[in-house]
Amino acid sequence: MRHLILLLALALDCTTSAQPTWRFHLAFEDGTGARDTIWFVWDTTATQGWDLGDVDYQLGEGACTMDLDAFNVWLMNWDGDSTKTNAFPYSLFPWMGGGEVEIRAFNYQYPVTIRWDRSLLHASFLPNPDTINYAALGGNYFWWMGNMDFPEPAFSILEEDSVVAVEDYGDILFPTHLTITHLVQTIGIHEDRSAQLYIRQWNGQLEVRLSGQTSGQLEVVDVMGRLIHGPHSFSNVAMVPIQSWPDGPYFVRLRSNSNYIHNGKFIKSGP
Repeated sequence: MRHLILLLALALDCTTSAQPTWRFHLAFEDGTGARDTIWFVWDTTATQGWDLGDVDYQLGEGACTMDLDAFNVWLMNWDGDSTKTNAFPYSLFPWMGGGEVEIRAFNYQYPVTIRWDRSLLHASFLPNPDTINYAALGGNYFWWMGNMDFPEPAFSILEEDSVVAVEDYGDILFPTHLTITHLVQTIGIHEDRSAQLYIRQWNGQLEVRLSGQTSGQLEVVDVMGRLIHGPHSFSNVAMVPIQSWPDGPYFVRLRSNSNYIHNGKFIKSGP
């Protein structure tokens, strides 16, 4: 009997300690007063979505029907359909999909107001509420009209709860990118913000390039922090074969011989 009670207690403990679903929204209102909202979700049941067909219908990722004559904001789901929700598994936390999520829209008029609840970015039930240190809106508009310059021009949503985008010299608000992640900023003894890190995939290889004549060591890790490649000596440009790697997000670290560290990320998808 005592064993049965113990098993029941353990089952109840597992139930009560399950990771709650995290829902974060961006609410949009255009100059006519028309409104629309998109949602971002972390959930234990969500799939990673690297393959077509990984659509979490139970979390709202299914295709949505939109009035083509009305103001709409939308995202692409993993089947290439328009949706209003993107869901990600907690195994990726705090990287939302390993990179940027693109937000598109049509039939909008300036000014466009975007609102959110920044307190949700540090919700107490998240795996580590203090892990998210970078959450920003990016894209062409916020490259020029953002409130932050490092690591690139963007608008931080950690500092404010809304932003108003106005028509200015032809800058286009959409598509807008949302990035939520942990930005590693331990870059050695001192920072080097002058050199730029470029990452691209082509012909089954990863090309990593650092501006300037720089040599050092390259490492690549997966979302679990496991070393996948390296340390690999490089001189300005490194080429890494990645055909055999599983699809998903990876993180790149370059440590120069001058003791600077440059961090980047990419998503492998396909051969």
